[in-house]
Amino acid sequence: MPTTNGAKRIVTTTTILAAALIPAMPASAAQPAACMPFAETVCATTVPSYDLSDGIGVDSEPFLLDLSQGVDVDAIEWSDGWTTWDDWFDNTAHYPTRDGVSLTIPDLGEWEGGTVSAVITVTDRNAGVIGTNPETGAVNILTLTAHNTDELGLDRPDPALRSGLGLQVTLLVDGMQPDDSFRALTGFTDLDGDLVDREWSTAGEGWEMVDGIQGVWLPDNAHLTEYGENGWAGTLDENVNGSSDTAHARRHYFAALTAASFRVRYSAPTGDVNFISTFSPDDTYNIKAYPLEYALNGGTGTTPNES
Repeated sequence: MPTTNGAKRIVTTTTILAAALIPAMPASAAQPAACMPFAETVCATTVPSYDLSDGIGVDSEPFLLDLSQGVDVDAIEWSDGWTTWDDWFDNTAHYPTRDGVSLTIPDLGEWEGGTVSAVITVTDRNAGVIGTNPETGAVNILTLTAHNTDELGLDRPDPALRSGLGLQVTLLVDGMQPDDSFRALTGFTDLDGDLVDREWSTAGEGWEMVDGIQGVWLPDNAHLTEYGENGWAGTLDENVNGSSDTAHARRHYFAALTAASFRVRYSAPTGDVNFISTFSPDDTYNIKAYPLEYALNGGTGTTPNES
């Protein structure tokens, strides 16, 4: 979502229902050589996509990864290698000076009786920052323009690439890696395409699902287009005013089911517009845990028929 007059758009999105059978987590694959970070050209389409209207089938309750509100931002631990300044679109901005810097969020909620924390590590960057909002408790990702970086004395964005941040997210339960059954559900809202006063070549604001993603769920008639490495970005138009409770707003959203450790990349067109996004599942979800059932030679059961 673009930022306007210093105001941050706070949005939520469409109801997520549990219904459809999903495949097992695919094995992680090495990044293809053609997949340059922050490029727009489609270079990988290995993450399966599904129709969100069919629902998201899970065999156990997933952890809901939501950084859009309610985070105790004062408790976040930052590694060395960040440059920080206040009052940036209502956020305290944290600029990574190199790849590999990280932040640790100690308490994001509970999963099966344990406390979930997150370690987020920067994997690649092109004029992206992480913002924390003490009033809303949001942890956001923002982009800088060349004008911003010149004023702040920071590295200019590469104009040939999209602006943003690549992130490795590692979720821990009571400080330990959870078992393989752990799943997290998150989403990405208000992904704008062409703005009212601006048009992009193809892909607008979006997220790439680089590794550790089980699948993505797209709404019916989504205003999204594929780009980069398993990426989905806004297209056609802007979700004006950042609304979330309209049919049009729901076309600028997608959900993702992840493993405990996964890698994503947020980016937007490089230029004179600042963008902002975060991890935000729907706030009216209705996810029902149920065993995945298979036909067993005419009968029923909870394990697949391998004969």
